[in-house]
Amino acid sequence: MPRLNSKAYRDIKNYISRYAIFAGAFSLSDFRLVWISLVFGSLAMWMEMVAIAWLVLQLTDSSFMVGLASAARLAPFFFIGIPIGVVVDRVDRHIFLRLINVVTALIGLIITVLVLLDFVEVWHLMTLSFLSGACRAANLTTRSSYIYDLVGPKVALNGLALISFSQRLGGVLGGLIGGLLISNRGIGVTFVVMTSGYIISAIILYLVREIGKSAPKYREPVIENLKGAIRSIKSNRTLALLMLFTAFTEVFGFSHQVLLPIFARDILDTGADGFGFLIAVRAGGGIIGTLFIASLGNFNKKGYLLLVAICLFGLGLISFSYSQTLIIAFSLLAITNFAGGITGVIQQTLMQKSVSNEERGRAMGALTLSIGFAPIGHIELGALANTLGAPFALAINGVILSGIGLVALFKVSRIRNLE
Repeated sequence: MPRLNSKAYRDIKNYISRYAIFAGAFSLSDFRLVWISLVFGSLAMWMEMVAIAWLVLQLTDSSFMVGLASAARLAPFFFIGIPIGVVVDRVDRHIFLRLINVVTALIGLIITVLVLLDFVEVWHLMTLSFLSGACRAANLTTRSSYIYDLVGPKVALNGLALISFSQRLGGVLGGLIGGLLISNRGIGVTFVVMTSGYIISAIILYLVREIGKSAPKYREPVIENLKGAIRSIKSNRTLALLMLFTAFTEVFGFSHQVLLPIFARDILDTGADGFGFLIAVRAGGGIIGTLFIASLGNFNKKGYLLLVAICLFGLGLISFSYSQTLIIAFSLLAITNFAGGITGVIQQTLMQKSVSNEERGRAMGALTLSIGFAPIGHIELGALANTLGAPFALAINGVILSGIGLVALFKVSRIRNLE
C-alpha cells in the first residue's frame, strides 16, 4: 500500500481541520437550538420589515417616510448599545436571551392586533418599530456574546458566521413569504405569520441549557462595568477604529435596504412580491458571503479582507443603482450583499478578539452602538431619493463607501494587519 509523503499528509490534515472547524459549532446541541431559533426569529423579523416598509409606502407614498420607519427600528441601537453590553456582561446570557425573545413576540402580537382591527396608523408603526428595534439591539449583543461562550475562541469566527448564515436564511424565507403573502393574502395574514415565527423562536430557546464553557467567571458590578466600557472605547484604539468602520458600513452600505421597496415599485415595476424577492436575494447574497467566511476557518489577514470587502460593497451599490430589469437587479444585489455578509461577520469577530474574555459583552455593546448610527444613513438616503431619485442617491452612497474602504486599505495599517 503506497505511503503518503509528508506534504500530502499535511495537505489532507489541513483540509480535514478546516471542515472539522466548519462542523465544530454544530456539534454542540445548544448551538443548534440557538441556530434554529434564530432562523424562525429572523424569518419573522424580515417579514416584519417587508410588511411595515410596504405598509408605510402605501400609507404615505414617500421614500423619506419609509426611511424614517426603518430608522426607527435602528435608533435604539445607538441609545442602548453600551448599556446593554454592560448588562450582558453581568447577567446569565442564555436566560436573558429567552426574556428578550418573549418581549419581541409580545410586540409583534400588538402590531398584528392593530393591523387586524384596522386601527394601525403610521405613528403606531414608528413607535412599535422603535420598541422592536430595542429588542433586536439587545438580542444581537446578547446572542453574539453567548455564541462565543458556547463555541469558544478557536471556532468563534465559524460560530458567528453560521449564526449570521441562519439570520440570512431567515431573511431569504421572510422576504419571499412576506412578499407573497402581502400580494396574495393581505397584510393582516402576513403579520399573523410573522408573530407565529417570533413565538416559535422564543419557545425553542427554552430548550437551551448550557451557559457555555467560555462564559466569564468574574462579573463586575454594573456601574464599574459601565465605566470600564467607556474606558475600553477610549483606550482601545483598535476597538474604536472597528466601531468607526462598522458605523460607516451601516450608514453608507446596509442602509440600501430602505430603497428596495422604491426600486421594486417605481423602477423595476413590480409589487410587494417583487419587493419580497429583492429582500430574499439580498439575504441570499449575505448567506454566500457568510458561508465563504465559515469555510475559511481561523484564517489570517481578517483586517485586510474586511477592507477589501468594504470596497466591493460600495462598488456593488453603485452597480445595483443602474439596474433596470429584475434579473440584473437580482444578480447585482446578491453580489453586493456577498461583500456585505463578509463585512458583518469579520467586524463582529475582530471586535470580540480585540478585548479580554470578561469584556466581550462590552465589545458587542460597542458593535450595537456602531449599528445605531444606521438611522443617519436611512434618513439621508430616503431624503436624497425624494430629491434626486433612488438610483442616484444609492450611487452616491456607494461611491462614499468604496472610497472609505480604499483609503483605509492603504492608510489604516492597524486595521489592515489584524489577524
